[in-house]
Amino acid sequence: MKLFTGALVCIILCCCTSIKAQSKDSATVCFLRNVGWYNNFGAISVFVDSAFQCKLDEKRYFYRTFPTGVHKFSLQWSSKKLNKKIEQISIDMKGGETYYLQPAITSGVLVEYMYLEEVTKNTANLMLPRLKQDRSCMNQ
Repeated sequence: MKLFTGALVCIILCCCTSIKAQSKDSATVCFLRNVGWYNNFGAISVFVDSAFQCKLDEKRYFYRTFPTGVHKFSLQWSSKKLNKKIEQISIDMKGGETYYLQPAITSGVLVEYMYLEEVTKNTANLMLPRLKQDRSCMNQ
């Protein structure tokens, strides 16, 4: 019995060490979509490093984990294929950190530009209770 208990403790410690090591090599991004006038246009396609991630619907959020380093984030209405003219933001992601991104719109002359902007953890904590986690966008 003592041998079994010792082995179990060893396995648990190894798993915890492995999880901790992974957090240093990866960072988490939370994509949030709050209520706004732009919600009437349907789901927004989210891209990271030009790869489609998920469609972000109104009043929803989802998390994704990425390796540390610089990543480019963008979004657009509808298509799962990235339009190269879409504005992208770059974030140098540090291990174990969580980043919060939400859609923003800036109006120009006869044109509106949609992009992702980073928000603080405090702002995200105020928004998250009003949003539902999109389980269809779980980290793959």
